[in-house]
Amino acid sequence: MDGGSRPLIVAHRGASGAFAENTRAAFLHAAALGSDLIETDLHLTADHHVVCTHAHMLEQPGDGPPVPIHQLTLEQLRSLDFHTWMGAEIPAEYGTSADQFMTLPELLAAVAGLGQDIGLLLEMKEPYPFGRLLEQRVLEDLTAVGWSAEDSHVPGADGATIGISFISFDPESIQYLVDAGVPKELLMAVVSPRRADNAKLIDAGLVGVAAPKWDWVHESEENAAKVREWKTRGLQLNIWTLNDESGVQESLDYDVDFITTDFPDIAISALGQAATA
Repeated sequence: MDGGSRPLIVAHRGASGAFAENTRAAFLHAAALGSDLIETDLHLTADHHVVCTHAHMLEQPGDGPPVPIHQLTLEQLRSLDFHTWMGAEIPAEYGTSADQFMTLPELLAAVAGLGQDIGLLLEMKEPYPFGRLLEQRVLEDLTAVGWSAEDSHVPGADGATIGISFISFDPESIQYLVDAGVPKELLMAVVSPRRADNAKLIDAGLVGVAAPKWDWVHESEENAAKVREWKTRGLQLNIWTLNDESGVQESLDYDVDFITTDFPDIAISALGQAATA
């Protein structure tokens, strides 16, 4: 992953500032806006399908208590509403209401069908009852469409390629991917106020990309210095989540390689302004 002359724009859960996060509309809109990568969160259902959603707990219709996603089957999940809370009208080219909730294979097919060079950044959510079965199933779904750990791409329409990279809060998840042969340059470790200990994972050289939360960077001079140290040591940086032009432009002081945002259009505009300033 190489940002080249400017940082790469990572659409956080798709273009989640415009459409409900982790939905077909959010993913396709992110691509239409010119995002370089689309990030999504992955969970495992009760019947072991990999699905794109962030929440560990889901509200039930009516007055029932929230239910862990790992206790629901894919069929049960498809019966739930994942998008109307946002209030955004979905254009026809982004599918119907029934199309919005997606499995990983469906996301791979949708993005490959665009015929557009783009990346997918797959976040493994911390599994509760399944051990490392989530990671195993993700790699199986990727392998089924031509992925290998060595080059970590899958083919798209019209000769396009879809680059695959991975991110996680969970050190064991990252270790699983390392053991599976995924190059560390394609692995990102998240650091945030609640997972500051992951800085040790980055210091140990297990990943090639440090992904500090912007709040954590600003938390102390020590944290800011650590980010600069990582960059000096040759790691790439992915700072998240930057949703306004001032934050995007300030992040450039850290020589970032990736900017994760809910609003790819705002980030792209901010980078354009910075380039002409």
